Amino acid sequence: MKKVLFAIAALCMLMTLPAQAQIRFGLKGGANISGLEGSNANEVLGDLKNEINNATNYHIGALVQIGMGKFFTLQPELQFTTKGATLQKEPIVDVNIPGFEVPTVPNDITLSTSYLELPINLQAGIRLGKLARVYLQAGPYASLLLAEETSGKGLGELFEGVGEELSE
Repeated sequence: MKKVLFAIAALCMLMTLPAQAQIRFGLKGGANISGLEGSNANEVLGDLKNEINNATNYHIGALVQIGMGKFFTLQPELQFTTKGATLQKEPIVDVNIPGFEVPTVPNDITLSTSYLELPINLQAGIRLGKLARVYLQAGPYASLLLAEETSGKGLGELFEGVGEELSE
């Protein structure tokens, strides 16, 4: 119900825009730092939750800025975002048996996910000259999981499907 009301409110705001509303198009990209969090993270990850590190990833996309008067701007975006996390733990097997060579299995695991995101932000701000603007923005976004990949050796099978479970 909240989504329907928000969509109706957004549509009403767009319909009241003056004919001379400034519309600008742009590209967006940058780095992001992500980890594994969620309401059920303890249940899914157990004791490993405290040993998972954040990973540096990227996002790239396009945006439209629609001026709504002197102080407000509506900014819908469409972006491709990668997120993930890493786990580095002591080796699983570190056995020294005379006459036998037992391989050491490392626990270097990386979880990578790719999303298509659609944020719709409302900005409130003021201009500082012709080239600068100070603003605050907030708004909802929708996200679609495109791909999930686990790479590494050792406990990698523990991460299978973690991205989907944490997004529930």
